Amino acid sequence: MKRAPGFVWPLCLVLLVPVACDDDDSSDAPSVDAGGGSGGVGGTGTGGLGGIDTRLDKNKRVDQLSPDELAQACKDFQNWGADFEAALTPKLCRVAGVLAAVGSPGSPAANPGQSCQAAVAACEASATPDAGAPTETDCTAPENCTATVGELETCLNDSLARADTFLSAFPSCAMLAAGTGSLPLGLPQNPASCAPVEQKCPDLPMIGDLVEGGLSGGGLPLP
Repeated sequence: MKRAPGFVWPLCLVLLVPVACDDDDSSDAPSVDAGGGSGGVGGTGTGGLGGIDTRLDKNKRVDQLSPDELAQACKDFQNWGADFEAALTPKLCRVAGVLAAVGSPGSPAANPGQSCQAAVAACEASATPDAGAPTETDCTAPENCTATVGELETCLNDSLARADTFLSAFPSCAMLAAGTGSLPLGLPQNPASCAPVEQKCPDLPMIGDLVEGGLSGGGLPLP
């Protein structure tokens, strides 16, 4: 059974909540925005990540999607997620390097540059799908959500662009070794396109919550 990449699952929460996707067939791949434009992630100077574009009716409310449509969305996320994770992994590993260089509170790393390089290498070597990813074959829409598919897709893609820009602002190991690196100021704010989603889907996590939870859980002192 093929699982969607583990890193993709939290992101899926912003659009649909796939408990799992086990279809190995990638012939019906979703449309991926590889260029610029509003709502897209690629082609904007933030790493060329492609935005998700499911083949669902953009005007249909999420709580009105059929089981077949939910299964299609799961498959789209699975096909898109592997490429997305591969493109984003280097940025996540850079953050892992910063975490190692910063060290624990009151006990910074003795050699920030070396600690960073070792952590990045270990991160890249272990960048495999999460073994704990769900394996069931059910797909469910988020509860208490009346936003349309189009609203959710735009919010997701704009959020991913913000997160990508934020991660790209972290210093490299070489910068830390030279003492010239600094952490990005502030957390990414929710895009304006997510305002209707926050109102219509109050239980869905937004990008600021996901990033803050991930960084604070990793021990990084937040600005």
